[in-house]
Amino acid sequence: MPISITIAGVEKATSIEPGSFNLQRALTNQVDTAKMRVVKNPDNTYKPEIVDDVVITDADSNVLFGGQIITIDETVEGKDIELIDCTAKDYTFDMDRSLVIGAWENTSVDDIIADINSDFLTGYDISEVDCPFVIGYIAFNYEYPSKCLQQLAELTGYDWYVDYQKKIHFFSRETRVAPFNLTDTSGNFLYNTLKINKDVKNLRNTVIVRGGEYQGSTTSETEEADGDALIYKQGNRYSGVTVTVNAVSQTVGIDNVDDPAGYDCLYNFTEKFVRFKTATKPAAGLLVVVGGNPHIPVIVKVRGQDSVAVYGEREYKIIDTSIASKQGARDRAKAEIDAWAAEISEGSFDTYESGLDVGQQINVQSTIRGIDQDYIISKISTKLTNGNEFLHSVTLITTRTFGIIEFLQKLLMAKDKEIKIAQDEALDEIFDYEEEITVTDSAVASTTHNPQNETVTIADSVTVQTLNYAVEFVLGPQAPSGTKRVFILDGSPLA
Repeated sequence: MPISITIAGVEKATSIEPGSFNLQRALTNQVDTAKMRVVKNPDNTYKPEIVDDVVITDADSNVLFGGQIITIDETVEGKDIELIDCTAKDYTFDMDRSLVIGAWENTSVDDIIADINSDFLTGYDISEVDCPFVIGYIAFNYEYPSKCLQQLAELTGYDWYVDYQKKIHFFSRETRVAPFNLTDTSGNFLYNTLKINKDVKNLRNTVIVRGGEYQGSTTSETEEADGDALIYKQGNRYSGVTVTVNAVSQTVGIDNVDDPAGYDCLYNFTEKFVRFKTATKPAAGLLVVVGGNPHIPVIVKVRGQDSVAVYGEREYKIIDTSIASKQGARDRAKAEIDAWAAEISEGSFDTYESGLDVGQQINVQSTIRGIDQDYIISKISTKLTNGNEFLHSVTLITTRTFGIIEFLQKLLMAKDKEIKIAQDEALDEIFDYEEEITVTDSAVASTTHNPQNETVTIADSVTVQTLNYAVEFVLGPQAPSGTKRVFILDGSPLA
């Protein structure tokens, strides 16, 4: 069976430029990435789209990758050729489109994951989740679903991943054995590609941890008053502070917060002093006693004696104010020593064989090299050769280095947990929607302009006016003026 690369459910292996293909598979709960170039030309007009699903299968029907295209870069080469570079990430990327906020008390991991799936995920299958452990209390403060699953895995010693079918696997961590091991004569890898690396550049075997503060046992500090001083300084910061003057208890307020009129004295936790008022000032010779639970800095130093004996002392300092106890600081230092107090051994090799997966244990035994050791496959980089065959470059780490990686991941996640979530917190959600309104206006043009018909009737009447007013006849020519009229000698009527 040939290899298969489907994009949006359609076989596209022949549309991909072989030299551009690169598949990176990381440890189970880390994100896998696939890169490839699709060549578009007159003979191949196919063009992938963003968030298209990608599934990669080898010649033995092993599914190596399932995910979505998240970036596309397009360039033109010549007149009719377009190069489309695509990057796809596995479905962990799609899973983390929402942030989880919530708290669970006395709830099984199965039920917690079911709640996350129903409330924050879309289209995922949890039928492969199998963890009945009950968690006393856990809260997630706007964290990605993948980080929530990882924290649940850390608490229970389980592991998890999401497969090419969007199926979440949450399972008991156990040794997964590779389908084959490597020997000088096994012939299942390219012999001259096997490399084993050892180094001590990050070696540390004496660790000093400076944490935050912890509350010590109740103690007190005593000072004799001189009759003038209003302020009495202490060497420690106290919780539950008490003040007595001549064995008489004083009322204590908070400096810069409470009204001094209501208290005998005020306590300043930050500056470590008690302030009296003039009216309550201790008289000379009286004993002022300030006590409570002192806040003591967490400082420890842990030495890995076996490593020091072999490599000499290599000191390292850690500052983490979230550590609030000496035992917590000792545990943190011991974890650092366990991770880095010996040499690191890693390896790599190339193979055409199928069936290898990240997280599997593989044994490397070579008489020539003097090696017989178990390794964990931490990464597989796959390239496409000859257009129809996968070449796998496999990276190996020891089980100890595997523990270092998980330890560092846990430290990173711990930073997210420094924000505490109260069980009665309320989430204020505001949803922003984009809306588009289309307004259409129409007008009717009239060629007659809405004419109005009107009829106007005009009539004329003549009234004959007799000469019933005084007229003065004169000889002409004479411009008419007033009542003067020109007398017509021939034909003028006398009356």
